[in-house]
Amino acid sequence: MLRVASDKSITHRAFLLGALAQGTTLVRHPLLAEDTEATLSCLERLGVGIRRQGQDVAITGAALQPAVLDCKNAGTLMRLLMGILATQDFESTLIGDASLIKRPMQRVAEPLRMMGASIDLDAGHAPVRILKPVRESIKYQMPIASAQVKSAIMLAHLGINKACEIQERTLSRDHLERMLPFFGVPVRHDGCSIFMEAAPLGACEIAVPADPSSAAPFIAGALLRAPIELTDVCLNPTRLGFVETLRSMGASITMHDVRQEFGESIGLMRITPSQLTGVRVPASQIPSMIDELMLLALLATQAKGTTVLERVGELRFKESDRLSMMVEILRSMGAKIHCSELDDVVIEGGVPLHGIQMDAKQDHRIAMLGAIANLLVPMELIGADCVAVSYPDFFAHMGMIS
Repeated sequence: MLRVASDKSITHRAFLLGALAQGTTLVRHPLLAEDTEATLSCLERLGVGIRRQGQDVAITGAALQPAVLDCKNAGTLMRLLMGILATQDFESTLIGDASLIKRPMQRVAEPLRMMGASIDLDAGHAPVRILKPVRESIKYQMPIASAQVKSAIMLAHLGINKACEIQERTLSRDHLERMLPFFGVPVRHDGCSIFMEAAPLGACEIAVPADPSSAAPFIAGALLRAPIELTDVCLNPTRLGFVETLRSMGASITMHDVRQEFGESIGLMRITPSQLTGVRVPASQIPSMIDELMLLALLATQAKGTTVLERVGELRFKESDRLSMMVEILRSMGAKIHCSELDDVVIEGGVPLHGIQMDAKQDHRIAMLGAIANLLVPMELIGADCVAVSYPDFFAHMGMIS
């Protein structure tokens, strides 16, 4: 039985809400990896009290102070901090590493500017300079499915103590909405509309479950190699697209001992080796498995028949251009894979693969893809240490399936 790394998305949000809340918030067993350590470092520079208690972190909210903040490789951190810092009466600058400064920030700046903020970007990218704060609330129609954009808008409204309404076309990760009531902020849903009331944030205790995206490589490995049980996994419906798609392909994946904690469903996941059959994955399901799509594509090469992934262009805007990398890597391994002009990916299953030398390109998900591909054919993986961004113990845990 394995407990994979704690959830990165939930950890980021718990740390940030704790920094804004009155009092001291205890975050139990958060993810402590490079991305979330960057969050703690930025919060300390802003004047927030951080105290480590074994594997837990206590965060004491404080009035924020000006600082130049290095978000390292953490895109979630930069985008959510934009929402927080856009409510402050001082100027802010956000920078990041060579990968992060290539990722789009215009999608966050646009709604914040609609709220009255003045934000400078470099051709739509970081460095981000926030020059004037937001003043007004907005009702925002999300043009794309993005939990990071949605969260930034909600955090900005919290900062000016105003209610907001956000309308989504496709549901994105909803960890912030589930967490806010525990900090005293009422949130309700009506279909794809989210309504957040204005309320002060109060400190609380949050426990972080295991990350379903970090579980994904072990799910893939178990389907290919040997049974495994994964414990304490977050079973949030907006995060289970990978699992549900694999089930539709014939995968044996079952959930057990499901419970509710701090707004999230959590349980044990049991996976056994399975023969998969190709399917068509509609565009509406892509946001719920965006971090797992490369693993799904790899598994599709082993399935019977053809798999089609519709409209996966958002993969181009992650830590690397994952869409191009996925096609390049799998094709170089011998897979029959094609990407259309509309960013639909077609994969023919049952084609023999061969090993290659593979560079992770400083992208933790690509490193994980290489590790699972190595279960099929010998791989030489370069730059694998980048998994520390989200899962420092990844290769130690891989011993359970390799």
